[in-house]
Amino acid sequence: MCSSDLYIEYATNGVLRELFGTISSRAYILLTAGLIGYAESALLGIASRYANLIFLPNSAYQGLLYPKACEMVSNGSVSIMLNYYRRAISWMQAGFIPYVFILLTFGSAGIILLHGKEFMASIPFFAALILAGAFITPYGNAFGSVCQAAGRPDLVTKLVLMNSILNLFLSYTFIVYFGIWGAVVAPILTDFVGLVVIQIVLRKVYSGNIIESYSNIFSRLKILIHLIQKLGKSKFGGLFS
Repeated sequence: MCSSDLYIEYATNGVLRELFGTISSRAYILLTAGLIGYAESALLGIASRYANLIFLPNSAYQGLLYPKACEMVSNGSVSIMLNYYRRAISWMQAGFIPYVFILLTFGSAGIILLHGKEFMASIPFFAALILAGAFITPYGNAFGSVCQAAGRPDLVTKLVLMNSILNLFLSYTFIVYFGIWGAVVAPILTDFVGLVVIQIVLRKVYSGNIIESYSNIFSRLKILIHLIQKLGKSKFGGLFS
């Protein structure tokens, strides 16, 4: 494939992903407004806005990983790249564990302080989106980077299209039967199904995976805590001696 054809393929897949992803990502809020009411939609909007606090560091971190992934692929090391992402994402999720507790504490307080007690009902939705964003969503972002680096943007587009259709169907169905909680659960369940599909595709196409066991994630959390304790003693130990 010549370079111009390659550019067109990447650009076409990028446009399609953005189109499907944008429609899907706002579907549950729009459907909630239409099927339940604007008050409930406002609660979801606030929860979704504050949940971005977990998505932003994830996107920034994975952006830093991508150049190294491309370098590994150019050296013919797709399997090494998968191992690289598996370790890197697990380290990020280890750091996310205390970060999630901080967000749930201060984010919930911020919602009440900035928007009033009438938005207190949005806090459980905020918590659910934060947890999903910390422990499910990162794998979807990593899958996108892996396939882009390996020259298969079509795999990402197909996954986004599948997730978009599934999310629209689940959002409508769950909102009709379960109300506002259905609007929260539908995208989370969609991401979980996408995670299963990611595992299947990576094993079939690349004979690998990017998902680390949670026991290893907790082991890395212990290492991070130990490093922070050592750093704290070296920086501030003299103040208390």
